[in-house]
Parts: sequence; C-alpha cells; structure tokens
Amino acid sequence: MHLAETHSTEYLLEDGVLISRLKAGVKMTLDDVIENSEVRNTLPISFPLPFLMDIRRMKDITIHAIMATSSQDDVPKFSAAAILIDKLEYQIIAREASRAHSAPIPLKTFDDEEKALTWIRKYV
Repeated sequence: MHLAETHSTEYLLEDGVLISRLKAGVKMTLDDVIENSEVRNTLPISFPLPFLMDIRRMKDITIHAIMATSSQDDVPKFSAAAILIDKLEYQIIAREASRAHSAPIPLKTFDDEEKALTWIRKYV
C-alpha cells in the first residue's frame, strides 16, 4: 500500500513492513533526509514496526546526509531495519555509519530483496 512520497523517496506498507524506496537517480542531501523524517512522522501507521530502506537506485549521497541518516530521532520507532544496497561504496558507508552510531535496533544490510524481506519480517 502506497503511503507517501517525497522528492527522493516513496513509502509503502507491505505485510507489516514499512518500505522506503529511493527514487532512481536521486542525489540524497541533508534536506532530503529532513523531509523524509518529517514525512515518516506523519504516516498513518502504528509504531514500532520493521523498516526496509532500498537505496539501490540512489545516484549519490552527501556526507551531511550520511551523518544525519545515521542519527535520526525516529529510529526508535522501528523494531528492526534492513538496508538494500548493491554498490560496494554504499555497503562500506552503511557499515561505517552503523559503527559510528550504534542502532538501538537490529540492523542488517542486504543486496538481495527477498533475503532482506525474509529477515525483516521476523520483526513484524
């Protein structure tokens, strides 16, 4: 079910999992991170729930966006988080960001959507 859309991201709810899909060709900026956080706070859903972020179609991300993403206030709303990544440089960024800001929830990266969904659904 389609929930909302921002400049950079589409939000869906599927089988109790909040899915965030970045749009193709987006260069994620700090403004995008702020807008996405504000939109997530207005979604007509009950928290906590698992969160799947698909960044495979993202073109690029600024350092400010990386820092803001890893320290967002709404992280405790989620029971777990999975990140879909297909580029090595984003896998490295995700790993380093998770080391810098330890998440209070289970967090795992994947390059296969079915594996990510199988893992994240354990937290519904």
